[in-house]
Amino acid sequence: MLTIGFLSGWLGFLLFGDIAGQARVLFVSMEAIIRLEEERIAKKPEKEKTLFFSKKEGVLERIEAIAKTFEDRRTKVVFVSNNSGKILGGEGISELIHQELLKELEKE
Repeated sequence: MLTIGFLSGWLGFLLFGDIAGQARVLFVSMEAIIRLEEERIAKKPEKEKTLFFSKKEGVLERIEAIAKTFEDRRTKVVFVSNNSGKILGGEGISELIHQELLKELEKE
C-alpha cells in the first residue's frame, strides 16, 4: 500500500510538477500602445492627427477585451505601466493589441 502511494505521488509529480514552467506570460504596455499610436498619426496630415480616430471613449476597455482574447488556461496577459524594463521569459504583445484596436476603430 505504501509503495502504491509513493508511486502514485511520484507519477503525479512527473506529470504536474512543472506547471509553472509550462505557463506563458504576455505583456501589454499602455505606454507602448500610446507611442505606436503617436507614430501612426505623425505620418498623417495635420487635420487628421487625432489619437485613436477621435474615439477615446472606451479605448482602455477595448484594449483589455482584445488582450483577454490572448488568454487561455496556460497563457496569462499582464499589463505593465512602463516599457523601460526587460521582459524575461515572456512576450510583449502591445503592437498586436494596437493593430487589433485600430481594426476595430476603423470599422466604426
